Amino acid sequence: MLRFFLARCSLAALILLAVPVIVGAQTSPTPVPSPTPLSEIGRVTTSDRRSEPIGETSRPTFVVDRAQIESEGARTLGDALVGVPGVELFAYGPFGAQTDFGIRGAAPQRTLVLVDGQPIGDPTTGTVDLTQLSTAGVGRIEIVESAASALYGTSASGGVINIITSVPRGTYLEGALGSYDDRDLRAAVGNGIVGATFERHVATNAFAYPAFTYGLPGCTTTAGTGCNYPAGVRENAYGDLSTGRFSTNVPLADGISIRGRLDATSLDIGVPSRLDGLTPNTTNRLANDAALFELARTSASGTLTLDLSGATQRSAYADPSFGEDDVLWGRSQISVKDALTTRGVDLVGGIDLNRASGIFTFPGYTIPASGSTMPIAGIRFVAGLRAEHDSPAGSVLAPVVRQHLAAHAEPLARGQRERIVHGTDAPRSLLSRLLEPQSAARKIT
Repeated sequence: MLRFFLARCSLAALILLAVPVIVGAQTSPTPVPSPTPLSEIGRVTTSDRRSEPIGETSRPTFVVDRAQIESEGARTLGDALVGVPGVELFAYGPFGAQTDFGIRGAAPQRTLVLVDGQPIGDPTTGTVDLTQLSTAGVGRIEIVESAASALYGTSASGGVINIITSVPRGTYLEGALGSYDDRDLRAAVGNGIVGATFERHVATNAFAYPAFTYGLPGCTTTAGTGCNYPAGVRENAYGDLSTGRFSTNVPLADGISIRGRLDATSLDIGVPSRLDGLTPNTTNRLANDAALFELARTSASGTLTLDLSGATQRSAYADPSFGEDDVLWGRSQISVKDALTTRGVDLVGGIDLNRASGIFTFPGYTIPASGSTMPIAGIRFVAGLRAEHDSPAGSVLAPVVRQHLAAHAEPLARGQRERIVHGTDAPRSLLSRLLEPQSAARKIT
């Protein structure tokens, strides 16, 4: 009996000793994933005047791409910028009416508007009416929300909006109808090398309004009557915008490419004025023409670019009471830019020669230069120097130095990456937020 008991105890001990060995043989250590860098979401060219990942820009930058423009039905640049953080829009009426803008409180005169890197603002006022700029043939819009005068001149002290066009691929024809006789027509044809785009947008904006009293008690109109208005329908508030664009982008041998663009835009609007002084026959007609030729050579060390561009506008304001008032302006520019990357240092240098004419005629030039390096991981130092001469206003030599702290973050989950249009979603330290906001991500719902 004792032998049998001892034998059973020995067998149980052997089983207990064997179980850990078997379990250990069947289970393997859980692998620890190694950190992987955040995948590149998109590249921009406006912030530092060179191609770079949006997460490495030295200025906060937002991007509105073509997919977002189409999903929101944006017909003009003003429509496309709705919802961009930091951009304020001031529309003076329905479609066709003037739309002013500002970036982080800066006046329109301090925000430079570009098409493919070339300025298009009215030299007589220094501003751009966003209603005049159609989204026809636009590939994406880059918005730089920080001073960029070291690279673009004094007009960019409040920021830069760069409209980047693209050559269409394929053929499409779209039409739409809406209330107030709102009509849209879009057509494009191209193969990615040569293409053409045409868009037309029309609206009568003849909306009805109820009877109302405007102003405080005792208010009188310019005619000396009370500020009481009967119900009616708004008249002469129409808008008619037509835009045609021919573009080409031809890659050649040895990294050389040729790019060209021809634009023609016509905007015809009614000017109804105030209810106490209606102008049912007053109109404003604008005609804009623009052209661009670009020759670029890309190598392993950087890109050398030569740009020739020009733009003109004729504005005819007609009122039967005094006739027609015409304003014409034009501008032309030659730009040479060299963007280099060598030994961890990014350098951008060049010269912009421009001439603008309107009420005043004045030549001018800007010599932008900028460089950046990252001697310490996560810290980028940026330095720039601008030499600018404006014949009526004189000359200026302005340096700029800034520090950019890049934060490292864990890889984003798949769902997070899908929600980002362009930008970074990494956390930043308080110091980095105080010194220089990083490029922000614009998210879609």
